[in-house]
Amino acid sequence: MLAWALTCAQVSAASAPDVSAFAAPPRALLPIPQFRDYGRRQGMPDAGTYMAVQDHAGFIWIGTRDGLVRYDGVHFRVFRHDTSDPHSLPGNDISALLIDARGGLWAGGEGTGLLHYIPGYGFQRWVHKPGDAHSLGANDVFALAQTPDGAIWVGTYAGGLARLGPRGHITQLRHRKGDADSLVSDVVFSLHATPDGSLWIGTLAGLDVRRPDGRIQHVRFPDGQRAVVLSIAGQGAACAR
Repeated sequence: MLAWALTCAQVSAASAPDVSAFAAPPRALLPIPQFRDYGRRQGMPDAGTYMAVQDHAGFIWIGTRDGLVRYDGVHFRVFRHDTSDPHSLPGNDISALLIDARGGLWAGGEGTGLLHYIPGYGFQRWVHKPGDAHSLGANDVFALAQTPDGAIWVGTYAGGLARLGPRGHITQLRHRKGDADSLVSDVVFSLHATPDGSLWIGTLAGLDVRRPDGRIQHVRFPDGQRAVVLSIAGQGAACAR
């Protein structure tokens, strides 16, 4: 991993332009950001926070170990599992969030399956069904993404990748031992969709790319390392260990 980091730094340094040619005048610089802490006193759950997204209406949605939080700029509303409400969260550990192209909220976490929030109703759910290849491969959901064709992609722990099509049909992509054209691992930690329809897939055993025609390509790391890819950002950046 150290060798890879040094290689990346060397390439960046060699290709970097003269920053003085692009320096902005002092008046054009952005103001220093201001930070504010929100905790239990303000209405947040007293638990770890995984991630946050903003929907088209401006609400901030926060995935935590103790429920899903919606912040409207003033108040926090916490969604949790309620045994008396079949449309509540099935579990409180929410680690994956996605706002789709229409502004809809999708969520997932430990044991939850795939969740779609419907205002006034609650959460619609898709789960793993043993022996059913048209269900999720597992209920532990670690990553979500949407490709330009409208499909929702679900990365699971030990259940590979699932595609929920616009018409509600689910197909699975799994690792198949000895098949170089399959996923490199069924443990999917991260997903990133690109405008050309490709889907980058970070796994326990490396990084894959699913092309729009369905081909799976394995991304080779320097020195043949098998990296654990925990997150993927735009422009080819990935966080691995």
